[in-house]
Amino acid sequence: MTDKADKIFLNGKIFTSDESGTICEALAIKDGRIISVGTRAKVLKHQGTQTELVNLAGNTMIPGLIDSHMHPLWGAKMLQTHSLNYEPLSIEDTLSKLEDFLKEDTTEEEWLKVSGWRRMGGSDILAIDLDLLPTKRPIMLFSNDCHFMALNSKGLKLLGIDENTPNPPDGTIIRNSDKVPLGIIEDAPAMRYYDSITQSYGKEAYHIFKQTFEALHAQGVTTIMDARALDETFECIKFMRENGALTLRFLGAREIKAADCPTPEHAEQAVLIAKQFIQKYDEKLITPSPGIHIKHLKFFIDGMPKNLTAYLQAPFYVNQGTYDAPLWIQGNWAGQPYFSEQKLEALFIVAAKHNLYPHCHIIGDGAAAISLMAIEAMRKAYPDKDIRPALAHLDIVTKDIYKKAADCRAICVLSFQWCGQPKELIEYQRNLFGPERYEGLETHGKFIDAGAIVAYGSDWPIEPLDEWGNFQVGLTRRMIGEKPDSFERLDNDRDLTLDEVLRAGTICAAYALGLEKELGSLEPGKIADMAIIKGDLFSVKPWEISKTKVLQTIVGGKTVYATK
Repeated sequence: MTDKADKIFLNGKIFTSDESGTICEALAIKDGRIISVGTRAKVLKHQGTQTELVNLAGNTMIPGLIDSHMHPLWGAKMLQTHSLNYEPLSIEDTLSKLEDFLKEDTTEEEWLKVSGWRRMGGSDILAIDLDLLPTKRPIMLFSNDCHFMALNSKGLKLLGIDENTPNPPDGTIIRNSDKVPLGIIEDAPAMRYYDSITQSYGKEAYHIFKQTFEALHAQGVTTIMDARALDETFECIKFMRENGALTLRFLGAREIKAADCPTPEHAEQAVLIAKQFIQKYDEKLITPSPGIHIKHLKFFIDGMPKNLTAYLQAPFYVNQGTYDAPLWIQGNWAGQPYFSEQKLEALFIVAAKHNLYPHCHIIGDGAAAISLMAIEAMRKAYPDKDIRPALAHLDIVTKDIYKKAADCRAICVLSFQWCGQPKELIEYQRNLFGPERYEGLETHGKFIDAGAIVAYGSDWPIEPLDEWGNFQVGLTRRMIGEKPDSFERLDNDRDLTLDEVLRAGTICAAYALGLEKELGSLEPGKIADMAIIKGDLFSVKPWEISKTKVLQTIVGGKTVYATK
């Protein structure tokens, strides 16, 4: 007897994201799962007296988007705080905006928390600058890339940061020649200080996550991966799950810090401590009802290019000339990893022993190289285990990295929007990394062509939340402008295809998270997570994909978002 569907979707273009990239004309769901996909005649065999027929009216259905690397707690909090909106501001303009924030927010004893600060290397705002503001309040600026923090003197004092505070192993406290902190904190410690300043738990954070989920659903997102899983995040998500308010699938990667593993011999202990967190929150069973799932360990392998903490295989170039007459030559500094090769290898092997997936922040080719060596050691130690290590970002790589990533089955989690850059930044990076290494700057097609699995991750709130805008940049390698050629194209790689970006954000992302048997494509037996897009998505020009409008988002067969 044929199963009778709860709903049948007809009269549209259904992109299944299956192995062949099949496009069908009808789909049926029952009890939150897909029971049939194919021709109208085939699917209508599942029509019963109670079946609802949904007219797609020429619109496009796709699997729900899976964002496999983001920071939803930071993003949620940033939606609630004062923001400098990612603008490249001078010190004077920054102080002017902060003074306006102080006039709006008169809570004298609390931190003035400001996000979206775009740190400009030559115009860092220091404690001495922030101290000019007419307030006794502690002030914190958190950068748009979440790697930097600026504090006034009151803020430094409250956090206990002074000349006696040791530099952490995974970041920097910027100081003067007398070791006095200047107010800038870099990389992982900046993140931890931000967490401590903005901490909230359980139902206290409910409203900010609810707003975040609504914004994600409006873009067709049904599953996300929190790339730095914190207790406060998962206490809130657990609370929402228990109260029927969790509307998307929530995954996480529990961070292991460099300080958690002083020597390779400490790897087992570090992983076991992280595993306790995972076991506390992870729901092993995937069901149509959205839940919490954790099987990843997060590692920050290096820092960022702008402060030269990315780890390269050869030194950065430095300008020995002037701004007007530059003379770029290779210097002596290549950055350094936050984990040694030996510690990383030990941690990855222990992770595999416990069936956990390493998930790595990697910017430079040096960080990529040592991570790939650790993956190779892990594969040798456990050749039969299905462990899916992820290398996120991969901003600057050498040409040998592509094949190595494919050969050791590393998943490349890429943020497509970063290949859209202003002309000045393109030229600066060409100089900073050198002409040969420039060929590996934000290259996404080269990974796919080498046979590597590429999954999409927005890294929000590093950039504004705009999944379809990010896809467009991947398709054009240009910033989004009024005209197709408004901005210069990053010319060191090919454009991606629409099929490639959609697969990266659906079935490949599901595979990266170990969920491809349940999610990521519209096939019989899988959970009914999907989005309905206005019009024929496949007839849209690449430079107009950012205008995509999501009409409806469905999670486990239930509508969680619909346009009004």
